[in-house]
Amino acid sequence: MDFERIPSQPPRPHGWLRGMRAGQTEELPVTWFGLVCDDGPVLNIGLCQGVVGNMPKSGEALFFRLGKVELVGKVVDCSKFFGRILVRLRLLHAVVDGRRLAAGQLHEFCCRDGWRRWLAQRKDSAQTA
Repeated sequence: MDFERIPSQPPRPHGWLRGMRAGQTEELPVTWFGLVCDDGPVLNIGLCQGVVGNMPKSGEALFFRLGKVELVGKVVDCSKFFGRILVRLRLLHAVVDGRRLAAGQLHEFCCRDGWRRWLAQRKDSAQTA
């Protein structure tokens, strides 16, 4: 019996990352991400190593997009880990559904489960539509 070899699919991106340098238009797929509170909102992201030509540098500003959420942060740390590039961003500001969040709202959104509540509301509204 012959079996067809199924080509392996790249992981589905969980968001997109773009540098803030002038003229940089390419968006890189993010394979996973996590929001944590480390004396303020921090975004940890994983990128496929083959996707990134040069690793982001410490202090570089990066833009993360997932649907109608846009987060901007500065690179705190960047390292290679098991075939992925791990980037840690200190978040500076966010735009959610077209509204820019104030500092207190950014902390609430990222560090106090505002992110999960927003996702739950989006799923509920998509199911009722």
